[in-house]
Amino acid sequence: MGKIACLPTARPWTRGEAMKVLKPLLQRLEDEPAAFSGSDRYLIGKLKEEFGQPVWDDKRRTSADKTALSFSDGGKHIGLDLSLIEKGVLPREGKRSAESEVVLEALGAYKKSFAFDEQITFAHTGGFSRVDSIVVLPRGLSQTWRGGWISVDRAYFRARFPWIEVEAGRDNLWWGPGRYGTLLLSDNMPLDALSLSASFGIARMNYFHATLSANQGHYLAGHRLSLSLPRRTQVGFSETVLYAARNPEPTYLNPLIPYYAAQHLRGVEDNILWNFELETVPVSGIKLYGELLMDDYQYEHDPPAPNKLGYLAGIYLVNPFGLPNLDLKGEYARINRWVYTHIDSNNTYVYGRHPLGHWLGPDADDFWASLTFRPYPRWTLEGIYELERHGEGRGLAVGWHPGDDPATRALSGVVEKAQKPALRIAYEPTWWLNVSVEDRYRDVKNLGNVANLSSSQNELEGKLRLNF
Repeated sequence: MGKIACLPTARPWTRGEAMKVLKPLLQRLEDEPAAFSGSDRYLIGKLKEEFGQPVWDDKRRTSADKTALSFSDGGKHIGLDLSLIEKGVLPREGKRSAESEVVLEALGAYKKSFAFDEQITFAHTGGFSRVDSIVVLPRGLSQTWRGGWISVDRAYFRARFPWIEVEAGRDNLWWGPGRYGTLLLSDNMPLDALSLSASFGIARMNYFHATLSANQGHYLAGHRLSLSLPRRTQVGFSETVLYAARNPEPTYLNPLIPYYAAQHLRGVEDNILWNFELETVPVSGIKLYGELLMDDYQYEHDPPAPNKLGYLAGIYLVNPFGLPNLDLKGEYARINRWVYTHIDSNNTYVYGRHPLGHWLGPDADDFWASLTFRPYPRWTLEGIYELERHGEGRGLAVGWHPGDDPATRALSGVVEKAQKPALRIAYEPTWWLNVSVEDRYRDVKNLGNVANLSSSQNELEGKLRLNF
């Protein structure tokens, strides 16, 4: 971050966007190699290989070969990739658990104008019924089968035109500069959507329209505008709307119409959210960022109603105090009561049981800090501390109604407090193997917002990832 230009705060990034900020870094590495540590050079080398430009002089396979199967013919390319992930959790008290995942990815491209990507995860783990059913898991709606589960993590086609990119299918969207969470649109759940992105000088526009449930007529749309300003500063404004209708609403299919105005044209109360964001690098090695979410703001107070707001602020330091190969990250999020809820439960800002915004949900705050040290290029040591708090208004099922208390302060009533320190060690002996061990502790006071009810847990997790 101290050596590279800022990437857009809306993800996923395209390869073109990544290469745009990577090329100056590669040039600086060539001109000033002494300015980079061994760990820096190793990580930059991985990025360079990812984009098909081999950086090592030895006989290691380059990224062009790092798929299990690869076929190329002129400007056409198709690849199949396979990864195996083994995880085991050993708690100090309780039952051990293990999980095996097989991740299959198929991807392809035609020159620089067309691409597709699909990733499917097959997993077997304890705790699931052998009866086939649809369940909500961290990767979205997944199909359980014989004690395991299957999830389509992404599956999309993307076409590039001279002034716009179009994507159709399933993908994860993330709008905002937050690293541990973001307020408006996060990757808690992949979305099946039509997406557009376009850049005009310093301006970048994004738009999507997603179907959350065709049977129930639930849809989500969003558009945003961000500006890249001098001194590595970005500002952005985003607007989303979750609405219920028999068919997609034509006014929300228009990327240019403000949703707040479109709602009044429809004559109904949809769930509209605004997000303002700022990211800046005031000096090399220091990044500051913040977000302000407005779910509802009352410019009239008769009758009284809640102001539903969320806040997020973060800092990212590279080589703090002049210590090389060290990163320090910190982030704080606070979400007031009633945020993401709606007077009409059909318009609650959720997909399945997951908030579409920050994973915290309403009436909560979270402080997260991470200190990462790379003593050697292939070794990573990370210390993490997190304080997560939830008030009694943490639920999403019931929204505010006239007559309810309009107070929106976060952390109402009895507050559940969870402290979660962790230590992680990772080693990557080669590009196709990564091994990590994490020791984490969780201490909870007022569990479930019940006064004086406590819980603590310490567990050790081992993880092995093989890339074929």
